[in-house]
Amino acid sequence: GFGYQVVQRTSDVLVSAPLEQYDTDKRGQIFRCSTERFKVNMSLGLSMTTDPSTKKTMVCGPTIPRDCKSITMYNGLCFEINPDNSLGQSYPSATEECRSEADIAFLLDGSGSVAHEDFNKMKAFVKNLIRAFLGKDTQFAITQFSSYPFTHYHFNNFPSQNWESEIDLITQQRGGTQTARAIREVDKRYKKNQNSSDRTTLLYTVKKYRCKRRLNLWSLSMRIASDPDEDYVFQVNSFEALDKIQENLQFIQMSMVGANQWRGGYKRYSLNNPESTYPFESTLDADSYLGYSMAIAKTQNGPLTIIGAPRYQHKGIVLTVSTQSIIIDRINPYQPQVGTAVTTYLQGLKKKIHLSLFLCLTSNQVTAESRVFLFSGLDNLKFSINLLHEMDPWCFTCFTSFCFVFRSRPVVMVRASVSFIPPQIPTQNPDCSKPLAGRATVCFTMSNLSKLKQAQAKINFTLTLDANREIPNNRAWISKNLREKDESLTLSLNRQTCQGVDFSIESCPEDALYPLNNALRFTFDGLTTGSEPLPSLSPQAQDTSFHSIGFEISCGPDSKCVDDLKVDFNFTKSSEVKVGIDELLNVTVFVENRGENSYNSHVILTYPIGLSFRKFETVEGRIECNSLDSEDGVTRGKTDCSINKPIFRSNSVAIFIVSYGHNPTSELDRKIYVTANATSGNNQSASTSVPYMKKEIDVKYSIYITTESSLSYNNFTYGENDLQKPLQQKLKVTNVIRALNFTIVIMVPVKLGDKEIWADTSSLKVDGCKKGEVVNPSVTDFIPQIKENKSLDCSVASCQVFRCSKFMEKNREETYTISGNISSRWIAQIGLLSAKFLLTSTANLEYDKSQFIFFSTTSNNDPPVHKIVAEVEVFQKPDFTKEIIGGSLGGLAFLLLLTAGLYKAGFFKSKYNQMINDNGEGDAGAGGDPPTEG
Repeated sequence: GFGYQVVQRTSDVLVSAPLEQYDTDKRGQIFRCSTERFKVNMSLGLSMTTDPSTKKTMVCGPTIPRDCKSITMYNGLCFEINPDNSLGQSYPSATEECRSEADIAFLLDGSGSVAHEDFNKMKAFVKNLIRAFLGKDTQFAITQFSSYPFTHYHFNNFPSQNWESEIDLITQQRGGTQTARAIREVDKRYKKNQNSSDRTTLLYTVKKYRCKRRLNLWSLSMRIASDPDEDYVFQVNSFEALDKIQENLQFIQMSMVGANQWRGGYKRYSLNNPESTYPFESTLDADSYLGYSMAIAKTQNGPLTIIGAPRYQHKGIVLTVSTQSIIIDRINPYQPQVGTAVTTYLQGLKKKIHLSLFLCLTSNQVTAESRVFLFSGLDNLKFSINLLHEMDPWCFTCFTSFCFVFRSRPVVMVRASVSFIPPQIPTQNPDCSKPLAGRATVCFTMSNLSKLKQAQAKINFTLTLDANREIPNNRAWISKNLREKDESLTLSLNRQTCQGVDFSIESCPEDALYPLNNALRFTFDGLTTGSEPLPSLSPQAQDTSFHSIGFEISCGPDSKCVDDLKVDFNFTKSSEVKVGIDELLNVTVFVENRGENSYNSHVILTYPIGLSFRKFETVEGRIECNSLDSEDGVTRGKTDCSINKPIFRSNSVAIFIVSYGHNPTSELDRKIYVTANATSGNNQSASTSVPYMKKEIDVKYSIYITTESSLSYNNFTYGENDLQKPLQQKLKVTNVIRALNFTIVIMVPVKLGDKEIWADTSSLKVDGCKKGEVVNPSVTDFIPQIKENKSLDCSVASCQVFRCSKFMEKNREETYTISGNISSRWIAQIGLLSAKFLLTSTANLEYDKSQFIFFSTTSNNDPPVHKIVAEVEVFQKPDFTKEIIGGSLGGLAFLLLLTAGLYKAGFFKSKYNQMINDNGEGDAGAGGDPPTEG
């Protein structure tokens, strides 16, 4: 009992050993353990065994950790203790290294010099060797050679299922013997195909002849081949010699309960070479615990391993493993937990029998059918003795000088029952405030599962009223704020013993069909009766049980309530689920009872994965709903709504709305369905009832794709009809919400009346798009409309269609470019000498409208048509004739006016005339009177 209790103190710990017998009349000790030094986490002594013949003891510690690449691997060591308490060697000699992957190739001699039976022995040898390495990150390949090598299985196609039968189907080639050639080619091929430098490649060559180059077991891998050859090369004349070598080996064998997902198994270590191991891993179910108990019997045919797996299919199983031929026999039990203790008492039996040993298998679970299984070939021993059905619980089995004594406590079964007065709670009680008196009668009956004459036991029980509700919401009580009653009584064998308990019940019609659930729990203590041993309670006994008190249902004179429920529903104002646009899917449910009263009526709605319950709204009636969304991605969600609890009366109608939400990233089917199922607690429903309805609704996912373009500009002179200029228009498309396939349809005006808009229509292109048909305009008398709005679009001009199909991920964009040379020949027919025309192309979005819906503020959710506009300005050709004439006439008039003004100012009088005038004045002065002297 060391370690039963541990108390940690500041500098040490105290460990109790209450069962430590250190004197004849003294038991129990307390040990003080220092914590100053670190103890290696080996758990030495967790498993010990001794060999009676050699008097040696093996002590094991199984919890030595080693950190590997991706896991922590736990190993163990066992130490041999000699009779003089000296330590021998350890097994294994060192802890196991981290596993490395290996490739094992077999090269079989299939030449004509090998007899057919020897070839079959080769295949048997290969199967035994593969079986030892299965499940250890090992790959296998098999090649046969005679005149040439032939590979049956490569490393990458070795069958994982039925591989033994596949090896049996390999047929012998016959022919010559080219051993060296086969070894060279196979070695070259496997090294070339080696996938990882960390993998180890082994080549086993199996031949008939004895030759050092032709080996029975030989490694050609540079990573394995070692010197000297005498340690790593074995020459064996026959396969029987291999078996003899195995028989002569001495070994120890240790179980591996936790190996291979707790399937279990064992590993054998050679005493001569601790590095030599033979593992046996279980193919049983996981958590079988094979190796929980193990024994080895010495027989005439060699060692026989008996190993127990107590958790196999919760029943247990015992395997016997013959080391000679790896033959596995199963001992199937009749009851659970067989195989928890396996012991061999007789060894070296001379008489040839089925198991060649005396084997005792016990069960930890003591039940009515617990057995001790005795297996032996001796004539005077039975194969199965059911001790619990014997008159005497003592069983003696003897032979020669051995006697075996078994004893078992008698097993009894206790059954409990509870009855109530009144048996049902009335629903017609007009005064719910007055409690209803009740009485519970608790009875116990003890019966024998063993053959007993008498037995007694003490039962302590607790009755809890209305156990599903917490105080103060409970509806039944012993006294105020007390709803549990503890009592005890003594049971005798095969007699019913009862105890009464008085209590009060809150009687209220609103609780109809919601019974009071009362819990009864008891404990069992066996009592001594005469010479009989103490009885033990069977594990199958139910020490906790629940007993309900129901409510009355009033159904008239015939006591039969026949309802006539009709359920229907619709998807409120919705013809489709718009994921990403609408947040809720509303389901309006109509329930009508056209028959008699319906008790405990419910409507259960199921809805698909991806929807989640949000709320419910009552339109008419009393409705309470609880819902459970799908959590595992497989089961549909379920909403359970009670209708007018507790009674959905005749000719009543209930209407309610259940709302389910979906987020923009929900992934639903193209069509989803909702079901409604109306149920009641009534035993009968009318044949005209319609309790079930199923309706489907389409699902569409919202998309949002934006288009952008910039204004282009060009100009022409009116009257110059053969001009052309390059024009480019860019359209950027962006996908915002989710990935999808769609098509951008671009329509470009190419012809107005009989005049081409583009210089060369064939050279007009949109990169990444396919040119389609030409669409004629809807307006043929286009000149008045163009003069009015100056717009040149597809309503007045023929348009070339370009289709741009694209799968686009979310938040990606694409740019399309319309390029060509625009012409001026279409301008003259309009008759406007100068104007600004808008050459308008359109871009429209096409997609699968049965699956997607465009996110738009408009009611029809249609994507907008984007206009790609190029402004084309027309100027009138200049004419300067009027300006020249007007300028000339104006200049002449100005000149005349200027001349007249200058003339009037005397600007044009000549100097000669002035001189003449001056001379005339001088002659007149000479011919006159002389000057007067003054």
